[in-house]
Amino acid sequence: MRMSRLAAGYLGFTTACIAAIVRADESAQVQPHYYTLSISLAPALCQLHPENRQLRICQEGYSIIVQGFWPESQDGRRVRNCSRENPELSPVQERVLEKVMPDDPLRAREWQRHGSCTGMTAQEYFRALMSRANRLRLPSQINKEGRDQVMDRGQLVSDIMKLNTGLPEKGIYLRCNLQEGTPLLTELRVCYKPNGEFTECSSSFKPNCPTTFTVRAVP
Repeated sequence: MRMSRLAAGYLGFTTACIAAIVRADESAQVQPHYYTLSISLAPALCQLHPENRQLRICQEGYSIIVQGFWPESQDGRRVRNCSRENPELSPVQERVLEKVMPDDPLRAREWQRHGSCTGMTAQEYFRALMSRANRLRLPSQINKEGRDQVMDRGQLVSDIMKLNTGLPEKGIYLRCNLQEGTPLLTELRVCYKPNGEFTECSSSFKPNCPTTFTVRAVP
């Protein structure tokens, strides 16, 4: 099963985003305390956000995609928007990255908003992103074709922890969105130390999924 990339309405900068751009020299003074890898479930996102249905993640039947790899500061402040430049990647790295982030505009936005604030080059940043994404093991039931499934939040978290040695319970949290009163699982967030080891996420991060939720099937 292919991994898909995050969609969720991340095309283009709004005026508010541009106004909030942080100067690169300021961001360089903030060293990431840890990183958050954001994994999105494309079937739910494509259904919730019709404006993204022309993206590859929706058109080509992707299931799980990488939304981003976010640097987090120790004081809980997320530094962002450190560059307006597109990432410079080799053709080989672009082809590898397409397996988890198929759409160019989303990759460019991730670099501009988050990657450029890490102190890494674009090649180093996306290599680190791919390394974490490739190592993360997820239960097969969250990217099955066929029918939607109702899943238990505690059981899913437990299954993910069993598949990933060293992942603490507070190192992963789930995000859901409502569609006509039905909670849909849209995102998994996993936290890592700068050296790639799992770590606990900030206490300010709160999962918002109820006890049970629906996982959309791959179309």
